[in-house]
Amino acid sequence: MDVKKIMHNIESIPHNMNVASASVIMDIKNVGELVVEKNGEFQGILTETDILRKVVARCKDPSTTKAHEVLTSNVMMVHEDQTIEDAAALMLNNNVRRLIVHKDNLPIGLITTRIISNNIKLLLNKKLQECLQEKST
Repeated sequence: MDVKKIMHNIESIPHNMNVASASVIMDIKNVGELVVEKNGEFQGILTETDILRKVVARCKDPSTTKAHEVLTSNVMMVHEDQTIEDAAALMLNNNVRRLIVHKDNLPIGLITTRIISNNIKLLLNKKLQECLQEKST
């Protein structure tokens, strides 16, 4: 199964939004990350972990700290046509929990370990059916 079939839409914010406002958006949208853009270009992602480790743990003021100051800029990407297995291996080998899904190097979606784990049952059933069909032929 291709990642484009299970990816989530991207929620994005401007790079100069303060972390307090970004946190409110995360809460309202029920997401753990936001794509940060500057002039329509991808800058990175702001995650709950970024906020916890780079703002809260360092006693920074979330109302004055800007998203671009604490975002994760080195974000791994996966092409929309790659499989769930490819994405899972990339996450495992690089110890990351999120991947940006891209088409022509432009972000079009997001896939997380949670999305993959929620789709594992479907994937395993599909693989089982394939194996059973191969055995019967």
